[in-house]
Amino acid sequence: MKKVILGVATLLFIGGAYAQSGVNVANLSDVNQSGANTGTVDQVSFSLLVNYSDLNQSGANAADIDQIGANDSYVNQTGANQAKVFQDGGDGAHTPTASYQVSHIDQIGTNLADVEQWGDGNESDVNQTNAPGELTNYAYVRQGTFNNDSSDNMATVDQLSNFNYSQVYQDGNDNEASSDQDSTGSTSSSIYGYYQVSSIQQTGDLNLADVDQTGSDNVSFSTQSADTPGTLGDPYTNEAYITQDGEHNTSDLVQSDLFGTDANNMATVLQTNTVGGPGNISNKTQMGANTVTVTQTNF
Repeated sequence: MKKVILGVATLLFIGGAYAQSGVNVANLSDVNQSGANTGTVDQVSFSLLVNYSDLNQSGANAADIDQIGANDSYVNQTGANQAKVFQDGGDGAHTPTASYQVSHIDQIGTNLADVEQWGDGNESDVNQTNAPGELTNYAYVRQGTFNNDSSDNMATVDQLSNFNYSQVYQDGNDNEASSDQDSTGSTSSSIYGYYQVSSIQQTGDLNLADVDQTGSDNVSFSTQSADTPGTLGDPYTNEAYITQDGEHNTSDLVQSDLFGTDANNMATVLQTNTVGGPGNISNKTQMGANTVTVTQTNF
């Protein structure tokens, strides 16, 4: 049961409607900056009304967004970019009646994105594009309540650059993490010996990790830790899909059963080398009642 990630696009439309009409908005911030920019937005709403922040920057940019309540945050940056978003809501500690929160970050240039979301029903979407010769894309996403008591969180990271680094942490149940990285044509120095690094860590049950890497010298680290037993088939306790297209790629996957309760984890690893260079490596460790399928092709 490979889930389809659709929610962010829907919430983007909702956010646009808020910005235009002002309906159901507790706090509304719309900032546009050009030059050497620092944008700081703090919004608090203890009602069902939504905090909405739309920040657009061009130049040397720093964005810092803090929201408490039902939150929408949109950051668009071009240049040398840093974006930090903190959201507490989505049935979180401060607003237990809030239904969701979303963070959307688009960056073009030299990029760093750092997103932290507390509560349930969080959605984070990070898109980073880096021109050849520029520095690395870095994306960090943390979702949950950090006590294994969160659910229904969704994280998507898309990176197009010479060098990409993505790290996603989720705790609780029914979470989805997707990392898509493309470094096709990279020829210069790399990150710790790799052109792309993807790290996904999930704690809980019914979680999905989906990694796609295109290019050479890439590494994927995926860790899923289950805390309850699973059924004998679909839905699995945890699912992981790793796809790597290129040469000299490494997949390191660990699916564990924290309490020895026969978690039913499933993993699929597909590695394809079409350029005739060094092959790919897949390492897997599974605990519980598990299924794994590994396909490696070297032309």
